[in-house]
Amino acid sequence: MMVKNYFKIAWRNLLKSKIYSAVNILGLAAGLASFIVILLYLNYELSYDSWNPELKKVYKVSIYEKGDYLRSSYAPLANFLAQNYPNAEAGTAVQGGMDFDVLLNANDKKIYQKGFVTVDSSFLKVFPYKIVRGDVKSALNKPDAIVITEELAHKLFGNNDPIGKPIKVFNRFTGTVTAIMQQPETPTHFNAQILMRSSYNEQYKNWGNQSYQTYIKLKQPVTEAKLEDDINRFYYNERLKTGNQSYKEYKKAGQKSYLFTDAVPEIHNFPKHGESNFTTVSILLILAILLLLAGTINFSNLAIARSIGRAKE
Repeated sequence: MMVKNYFKIAWRNLLKSKIYSAVNILGLAAGLASFIVILLYLNYELSYDSWNPELKKVYKVSIYEKGDYLRSSYAPLANFLAQNYPNAEAGTAVQGGMDFDVLLNANDKKIYQKGFVTVDSSFLKVFPYKIVRGDVKSALNKPDAIVITEELAHKLFGNNDPIGKPIKVFNRFTGTVTAIMQQPETPTHFNAQILMRSSYNEQYKNWGNQSYQTYIKLKQPVTEAKLEDDINRFYYNERLKTGNQSYKEYKKAGQKSYLFTDAVPEIHNFPKHGESNFTTVSILLILAILLLLAGTINFSNLAIARSIGRAKE
């Protein structure tokens, strides 16, 4: 009964001071709503590449050469590190413009699709995509094998089974669907929709080809500083060494070429070089706090002013 009376009194006060009540409530609601919306966006941005714990052991390996930090790397680098670095569980070299539309022909349908990537046979050993149809171990064993997402499978084949069906890419290459993968639940910097095993195996042996992105998965977690030192030691001894100069002497003299790494969960917001989303995230976080404070202070000031006015009455 007491609670009911409190509601009646509150309702009368609201009706008695409609303008004051509207300004007070709307100001606080706007501040709180803006705060929540920005927090949701920040949560989305900071959740990049968190869809599988195994990604904490995956690193992108890039090259510094002749004063430039390159986003791409040598075609054989992934296999070289996988074979020579003892803590490497697997390495993969990928190539593709995931932001560009690619023409796909399948099942009498033609569509343009983003997220096309050519990969090697080790890709699924590094990136732990969940395979919902097909065999993860053999999905990329054969040249021109294709793995697509559930969403793309539905676009091209509807409710029909796509396994074993051909897909023509660029009106030039034809591959066969071997597996269907599940799209990650959280956003990822590597937004692949269609993986195609490259049929050009010789290109992975060409150290003159710098058009690939290299990723390695570690057996055991190590600090990034140790990882970079280890792989650069192997890289120097096998690829760069001339004469009797040791790796230590090479470092001391100032490296003209070296490898650097980015942990996959940090690539979107905290890359070592290149564009970063960190500034935007920081500004939005500050804005969210200011909006909440502004709404709260406004509510408090109006409430205090109202109380003073009632006291004078």
